Amino acid sequence: MNLLLTNDDGIASEGLRALACVLFEKGHTVTVVAPEENNSAVSHKLTLKNALSLRKADYGNGICAYALSGTPADCTLFSLKGLKISPDCIISGVNEGMNLGSDCIYSGTVAAAVEGALNGVPSIAISAFCVFSSWNFGGEDFNKCARIAAERLNDWFLLAKNTRGGLNVNIPVDREIAGERLCKLARSEYRSQYERLQDGTYRRKWAEPKNQTEKDCDEYLILQGYITLSPLSADMNDYGYWAKRGSM
Repeated sequence: MNLLLTNDDGIASEGLRALACVLFEKGHTVTVVAPEENNSAVSHKLTLKNALSLRKADYGNGICAYALSGTPADCTLFSLKGLKISPDCIISGVNEGMNLGSDCIYSGTVAAAVEGALNGVPSIAISAFCVFSSWNFGGEDFNKCARIAAERLNDWFLLAKNTRGGLNVNIPVDREIAGERLCKLARSEYRSQYERLQDGTYRRKWAEPKNQTEKDCDEYLILQGYITLSPLSADMNDYGYWAKRGSM
C-alpha cells in the first residue's frame, strides 16, 4: 500500500519513526511529511499568510521523509497538493498520548487525518494511551503500537474508507490488550485550571477528565484494555437541531 505518514509531535517523534519503519519493513511504500516542530493541540490550523519551508529528513531504510514548517493539517494538504503525493491511505501518529473524546476537537494528530478525509483519502489517526499518573512513554510502547497498526491496517483502512472524517484509533500501552471495539467518542468533562506564574503569566494545568460511565464510548473502553476505533465526521451540521425543526 502507498502510505503517507504525518503527526503533530513533529518529525523527530519516536512514535512516527517507529510506525514508518515497521510499515516499511512490511513492504509498504512509506512517505513521511511531518511538522518541523511539535504542534500538539493546534487543531485544524492551516498556514495562510506565511511561506512554508520544506527540508529532507533522514529516516534511513529508504524511507522518503520531509519536515515542513507548518501544522499537521498543512502537512497533509501540502503533501497532496504541493508534493502531488497520491497515497492509498494517510496515517497520522503514533501520537504520544491519547486522543479520546473531546480531545479530537483540539488534536493536531486527528486534524491531519480529517484533512486527508476531506480530500478524499481514507485516513487514520493513531494514538498511544496510558493513564496520566504513569505518563512516561518509551520506545517499546511506540513499537507495540506500530506492530498492532501494521497487523490491523487492512481492516482499519476499510473502516476509514466508509467515514466522512477518518478513523480515530487509540491503543492502550500500559495494560494487556483485551481486544478491539468500534465505539463513539466520549463527551469529555475536564477539570481545567490555570495557574498564575511568578512573572505574571498564566499556564494551563494538566487535568484528567472525569471518569466516564457510558460503557459504549472510547474513554470507558480503553480503561478496560480495548483498542478503540471511532469513525469521525467532518460534517459540523447539528442534525438534531434540524430534526426538531422538521427540515434540513
